[in-house]
Amino acid sequence: MIEDKFRAIIPEINSRIFFTLNSLLEDKPSTREILWPWLKVGNRPDRNTGLKDNEENEIYGGDVVELNGPFGEKWKGVIELVDGCWVATYDKPRYNVIDRCNRAGLYLKCFVVNHAVKVSGNIHEIPGFKRKL
Repeated sequence: MIEDKFRAIIPEINSRIFFTLNSLLEDKPSTREILWPWLKVGNRPDRNTGLKDNEENEIYGGDVVELNGPFGEKWKGVIELVDGCWVATYDKPRYNVIDRCNRAGLYLKCFVVNHAVKVSGNIHEIPGFKRKL
């Protein structure tokens, strides 16, 4: 069984911590000392999607990605987990594909397979992007 990976971006200390649930329990105490208080105040880590962009960077929920369409169009979207399916919610409402999760997840995987996705940042570091609750 593959264990889920997570990323915590903590701007207050200019830090990114990558972890699994097992490593959170087993790793050095300093990691726990940073993460537990951060988690207790309601922060949520970003979950790894299992996908990589065109530069082999792992894609996490909360990442802002640029997608290159088949006709030269470029979209910018946020990676989100919707109804158990990873989707990119685009900056233009007409391009949102979360209306049908299975189709949307297939689109995202199709863009990744065709090397048309590039991670350009994340919602924690790019102004104007927020995580939907």
